[in-house]
Amino acid sequence: MQSISKNKEFLNNLFKKHFDEDFINKVSSAYDEYLNAYKSKHGEIHAWYSYNRSNNVGWDYNAVPRKPGNTGKYPIQEMSEVSAYLKGLLNTHNLATLAFIMMNPEKFKGLTFCDFGAGMGVMGAFISKLGYECYNYDNFYHVSNMGDTVGLHKFLFDRGVSMKEVLSTPPPKKIDVLMVHGIYAEDSDFFDSNDNFKYLFLDKRYDTWPSSIEFLKKRAHALCHKQNLLSHMALYCLCDEVDND
Repeated sequence: MQSISKNKEFLNNLFKKHFDEDFINKVSSAYDEYLNAYKSKHGEIHAWYSYNRSNNVGWDYNAVPRKPGNTGKYPIQEMSEVSAYLKGLLNTHNLATLAFIMMNPEKFKGLTFCDFGAGMGVMGAFISKLGYECYNYDNFYHVSNMGDTVGLHKFLFDRGVSMKEVLSTPPPKKIDVLMVHGIYAEDSDFFDSNDNFKYLFLDKRYDTWPSSIEFLKKRAHALCHKQNLLSHMALYCLCDEVDND
């Protein structure tokens, strides 16, 4: 597998090749529409997703406002211009995952993805844009105490931005590639239904959490390779087709 390049120019061209400005503007407009429509009615939800849009990582509702090119508390310098081009829609963990997939398309050809903890489903929209089938899953635990999520699960889908709604129940199809960004791997209902994936993208800041350690321990017999993606993401391979570094 090809490691992620640290060359800024290469990464900029890679993202521009696969994600045109019309697509980015469409996603950005829908995202901002959601935030503006529900700012007064659901302030806490607005604060949460305004914060996510800022490209910060963590659970701080007082994060700085979204700013294109701002890679937040966990910056990847190589990705700063990419972040600006994508209008701050994705955090650095998402960007590292996308870069790796785009650089290794032969490994993911024909595979089904799932974004675990998908939120509005923005990452899934980008994965779908690359030509993959991607399910979005989120139990909305982080907003469950805020009442109705005002159509959060289908807002992007209804506007033709995302290919699938965000599911609160496990996907109906076998998942080959699981992505876990900015959260730990913990949801028994989901993993009881989907436990045969080939590749796991896991946020390295959470792989030492008790739930994540237990999650990986249960799959230790299948884990044959781990590859670090820049500084914040790790790819765990659970199939024997992967060449070791």
